[in-house]
Amino acid sequence: MVTNSHIKRLRMLINKGLTQETASEKAGIAERTARKYLKEGKLPDELRKDHTWRTREDPFREDEDRIKEMLSDNPSLNENRTGQV
Repeated sequence: MVTNSHIKRLRMLINKGLTQETASEKAGIAERTARKYLKEGKLPDELRKDHTWRTREDPFREDEDRIKEMLSDNPSLNENRTGQV
């Protein structure tokens, strides 16, 4: 996965006069990926889109009301192993 630091390093190397091919190799990313981010002028975090759809069925959907009731009746079920809520 390409990170912001890869692209920042790529830009720095390009500004030093290296070719796009050499700069992308030194930055540790594919030349095609480098081209994409240089063309867009944005960092990976700026291009990443959050998705709003579920990736799988909710295994607790049918039991949700019962689970909420159990948690309200017994708050200690909400604690993790260290005893923190």
